[in-house]
Amino acid sequence: AYWYHSHLHGQSNQQVFGGMAGPMIIRGGLDVQKGYRDIGTRVLVINQTTLGDGVTVRPEPQGPFIPLGAKIFVNGQLNPQIDIAPGELQRWRIFNISAGVFVKLRLQGQPFRVLANDGNNLVRRTKESPLLISPSSRREVLVQGGPAGSYELIAQPFAQFGPTSALPPATLATLNSSGKRVDDPMPPGRLNFRQPDLRGRKINSWHSIKYTQGPPNFFINGQQFSGEQNVAQRMKLGRVAKWKITNSTPFWHTFHIHINDFQIIQQNGHPVNNKNFDDNVAVSPNGGSVTMLYKPREFTGRFVFHCHILGHEDNGMMAVVQVQKGDVPPRQ
Repeated sequence: AYWYHSHLHGQSNQQVFGGMAGPMIIRGGLDVQKGYRDIGTRVLVINQTTLGDGVTVRPEPQGPFIPLGAKIFVNGQLNPQIDIAPGELQRWRIFNISAGVFVKLRLQGQPFRVLANDGNNLVRRTKESPLLISPSSRREVLVQGGPAGSYELIAQPFAQFGPTSALPPATLATLNSSGKRVDDPMPPGRLNFRQPDLRGRKINSWHSIKYTQGPPNFFINGQQFSGEQNVAQRMKLGRVAKWKITNSTPFWHTFHIHINDFQIIQQNGHPVNNKNFDDNVAVSPNGGSVTMLYKPREFTGRFVFHCHILGHEDNGMMAVVQVQKGDVPPRQ
């Protein structure tokens, strides 16, 4: 599960908030794996916008990044109805393609059985409830029809812009279980996907990233994005780099880096013991941190890393990284 969107610096938030984005699926993996390949799939695309007089209300370039009256849509609808039979298994691909809203999802009556994060299949299926999906992230989950009745998919309150910013819970969709019961077998929890484990590999370079802000301005290591020619970090092709991202602000942010995915090894100072890979991760406020390992695999050249709350990116929270052959300074 991937997605595409406008990336014009300074206007990314306005354009994605207005709808210039969409989902993209690369088939394979679970689509052909025994036990999963015959499970029906659904695509749930979550975005947020504000409508007024039949048109999208444009965010201001320097805020508010989310205009008043914004609502969260699923596949372009408010509270769409999703049909399922009692006992039926469905595999949902959930995309958060919003310009900047975290969704903390709960499905009445059951946890989510998580299969994949950010296009990467897990080694083993996990259970999560609630399920936090930050802007730009994607999750693939199993859902099973319960006894006949209706079950709400709820966005729980989440205070991403400070303790008083949480909105009331909202019903994003309704799962309607009806008809004759079926007995779909639960597939194996082990998904038989091998991921490279970068832990224990030699570290070639170290990267320390600090998020700060003075709205409407947002900073990485005290600097705002100033053009693709200004390289902030360098890595060596084929070698492992260790990054630590620290969020010293009172807002939630995310960290997203292009081209290759990363393996998280610590979150808020606590070890993360798995081989899962992601391309986007939430970074909690007031000193929250994420430590990750990243290995550039094929391409040299320049690309960006940034917060995927696009109003923050547009106002400075983006920087350039360069992958090159040859020696790289060991600490940056």
